[in-house]
Amino acid sequence: MFKTTLFALLLTTLMPAAEVPERIKQRNENYGSELEAYFRDYLVTKYPERAAKVWHRSYTSPQAFVESVEPNRQRYLRMLSPPDLKPVGPLERKHQSISGVTAEWLSLPLGFFKAEALLVIPENATKPVPLIIAQHGIDSFPERVFGVNDDEDLYHDYGHALVHAGFAVLAPINLSFVPNRNRIERLARLADTTLPGLEFRRMQLLLDEVLKDERIDSKRVGMWGISLGGMATMFWMPLEPRIKAGIVTAWFNQRRNKMVIPDPRAFWRPRKSTPSFAGG
Repeated sequence: MFKTTLFALLLTTLMPAAEVPERIKQRNENYGSELEAYFRDYLVTKYPERAAKVWHRSYTSPQAFVESVEPNRQRYLRMLSPPDLKPVGPLERKHQSISGVTAEWLSLPLGFFKAEALLVIPENATKPVPLIIAQHGIDSFPERVFGVNDDEDLYHDYGHALVHAGFAVLAPINLSFVPNRNRIERLARLADTTLPGLEFRRMQLLLDEVLKDERIDSKRVGMWGISLGGMATMFWMPLEPRIKAGIVTAWFNQRRNKMVIPDPRAFWRPRKSTPSFAGG
């Protein structure tokens, strides 16, 4: 009996599915179009109305502005939902071979994983220097900030340029490749957090350690990210007041336009399964 049932199931599985009638396909397409219209109305058409209810900016003074947007900052923090990560051991430093500079690889244990980054401080500094967090993009890595394996010169070796101009450079490693990010983002959402939120917290903990270095001016910290690193720069700056200025390179500065509004300049296309924080 069991073998007969198993054979029937296998036969059913291997048999080609019946062709779906065109009218059924069209009905489903129509439903999809209705959902598209619903979300575009909410996300685009009604955005000014929704924004007016939650944004109450005051421009009377810098402090008044900061206080007026604090509720929005807290809502944004809840959206990214960074986990409460804490170091479980001391910061480790190892020499890293990068042409033309003295580089260190930093590793801060956080339990199952680590917060890691490349750190370069100008050798000829006579006083504390400002720090730039240089965040790499998708399919990339911290060393590329310094021109390593960048045959197409996409990064223009801006790490060396910063060091020669008198800046220290902290280049954290983020999860880089799209399949990996998509998988971990799904797991993060199930755990009530987000991958950008987790990587934001890793960066904060690295910053805590690096700003203990007397060679670095803790009051002059900036961030410069490319592509996925541009996303990180845009996402993280509102939540980390120690970062005073930022440069967002090769990232869309209007999330709504990237995700919702068709625009051939943005190579827009419908996305079937990519999480909203997958990066670009």
